[in-house]
Amino acid sequence: MALRSPVKISSVNNLSVARYAAGMGVDLMGFNLDHSSKSYVSPENFHAITGWVSGVKLIGELENANHELISQLTEAYTLDYLQVNYPCSLTPEDLGPLSL
Repeated sequence: MALRSPVKISSVNNLSVARYAAGMGVDLMGFNLDHSSKSYVSPENFHAITGWVSGVKLIGELENANHELISQLTEAYTLDYLQVNYPCSLTPEDLGPLSL
């Protein structure tokens, strides 16, 4: 049975949590991409984890971002969405191929 409301989990950083959440019908799975965070997920770990889950949209979670960082992240991670805590600081040029 599908969940009644879209559900997102945040700061996924291990395969057990990712597989459990995907199996329970979570729609959106967030991965912390801030190097300074204790729940940071490297590109290698991200691909190792997401290779074992299906049916979820993948979100990169950041405090702040700029054009250069967004470009690096879109090359290193396969993301469906990018979540930024301070989106008002972004310009259309910062987003490049992404959209608001």
